[in-house]
Amino acid sequence: AIVDKLSAVVDECEEEGISFRDEPCDEERHAHKKALEDSDVAKKALAQASEDLNSAQVVLKDTDDILRAQMIAQEEAMKKKAEANMALVSCKQKAAEAASGEAASGEAVLTCGTEEDELAKATAEQAFAEDRLAKANEKKSSLLVKIDEIAKSVSIAEANEKKSSAIVDKLSAVVDECEEEGISFRDEPCDEERHAHKKALEDSDVAKKALAQASEDLNSAQVVLKDTDDILRAQMIAQEEAMKKKAEANMALVSCKQKAAEAASGEAASGEAVLTCGTEEDELAKATAEQAFAEDRLAKANEKKSSLLVKIDEIAKSVSIAEANEKKSSAIVDKLS
Repeated sequence: AIVDKLSAVVDECEEEGISFRDEPCDEERHAHKKALEDSDVAKKALAQASEDLNSAQVVLKDTDDILRAQMIAQEEAMKKKAEANMALVSCKQKAAEAASGEAASGEAVLTCGTEEDELAKATAEQAFAEDRLAKANEKKSSLLVKIDEIAKSVSIAEANEKKSSAIVDKLSAVVDECEEEGISFRDEPCDEERHAHKKALEDSDVAKKALAQASEDLNSAQVVLKDTDDILRAQMIAQEEAMKKKAEANMALVSCKQKAAEAASGEAASGEAVLTCGTEEDELAKATAEQAFAEDRLAKANEKKSSLLVKIDEIAKSVSIAEANEKKSSAIVDKLS
């Protein structure tokens, strides 16, 4: 009677296209095989994380070389600016001596336009070198953060690989013991199918959590994008204001120089004091610096937005992949049910 009953169970399993195994230790061998697969995945993950860490450390070495070169360039630019400044001071001193009659008679009146041009050029070169140095320092800081994250990934991967290897060893002993004793933990019909169904449910749960996390990351990134757009608009307004101020300062200087020229040529009202335009020149220099600062802030805001858009695109792709995985895993669960 028992034989007839179990024959009917086997026939039903096989008609439904379900595999049926009743060999001793099948369940143990299946668990061992799965543990071997998991161990192989852990080994590959560790190898990849180690490779990523080595690559990042190579990039760090290159970044250090670039940083040293930028420091040298910045020091050279400072030196050139100091030399140009000394040359201008010396020229102005000679010009003052010539104008007051302390220089040798017959000497032409000195002008210092060339020295002023050289100082302006050296100042611009120093500013450029300082900007390059700041960017190189920023890149190194970012890279150090990335290396720290990769190093943590390597530690996690090492722990996972060690844990999975221990599980393989443990299950190998279980299989050996089972085969020696000739026993199986489970040898009921359709055990293999129930095990596969349980595993599919676990995989489906993981896929659902991955989809939820990816969706949350996308929403967070879009909130940051909105804030970044607000900052960008503010920087654009600030840059426009700075341009307007510079234009006004430039017009004020041109007007002042025109009045000074009229006074010097005697076209101005008699007795009027000779005009100087130092205040207007200072205001123009200040407005020029403020415009450069506003342009730099705007450029950085644009750069941040571009980087964020790339990140959002990557997260959106992750969401699409997670949705496909979740749909696939749910279908597998339904099929195995």
